[in-house]
Order: sequence, then C-alpha cells, then structure tokens
Amino acid sequence: MFADGATHKEIALATGLTPSTVRYYIREAYSKLNIDNKALLASLVSGSRSTQS
Repeated sequence: MFADGATHKEIALATGLTPSTVRYYIREAYSKLNIDNKALLASLVSGSRSTQS
C-alpha cells in the first residue's frame, strides 16, 4: 500500500494498526531490503507482482 502511494494513516486505517506501527514496519522493511526510498520499494513491489501467478 505504501509503495502504491498510501499514507501511513491510510494504511493504519485499512489494517487496524496505528500510524506509528506502520512507520516502524516500513522502516524495518527498508532496512531488511537495504533500500532508502519509496521509489525503490515500489520498483521491488511491482517486480514481485509481475512474477506472481
């Protein structure tokens, strides 16, 4: 959702999490993927979507 442009608040409302929890999860994903911006995240997410059946 974040890679598609949703805000922390929008993701929080959709998932039942708090915005701070969403921020934490996104920071952790960035760290684990060794990336530092939304464009790279979107690129990775869109690449994984095209390989799924």
